[in-house]
Amino acid sequence: MLSTIIPLEVSHNLYAVPKLDKISTEKLILKWVTQENITFVPVDNGIMLIALEFFKSNRSKGVGGRDCLILASMLTKDVETIATNDKNLLRMSSLHRIDPVFDPPLILQKGEVFDESKFTSLKS
Repeated sequence: MLSTIIPLEVSHNLYAVPKLDKISTEKLILKWVTQENITFVPVDNGIMLIALEFFKSNRSKGVGGRDCLILASMLTKDVETIATNDKNLLRMSSLHRIDPVFDPPLILQKGEVFDESKFTSLKS
């Protein structure tokens, strides 16, 4: 399941990497989003209103608007697992979280606290 905001979020981060070829990046993103096994959840008024509620209660924790749209999409589809490298989302212990950037991937069960001292960002 992908919120329609996720390809934009991924693109936002990939296009910010100076070493990546923009045309190859675009081809990769298009290949990814046209796979048959992906279900997109469009952002509609209901999801937007839920996202606004998430935003009100999570902005001080560093969770932004795009993240709130993702969380609202997950809630409406009863999805409890998120794959992310976003440390603010990794802190959300109400979710099952997977950070695929770690080797091996970091897997946090619901209720498990994220140890931020082990977090390394790709932006370094």
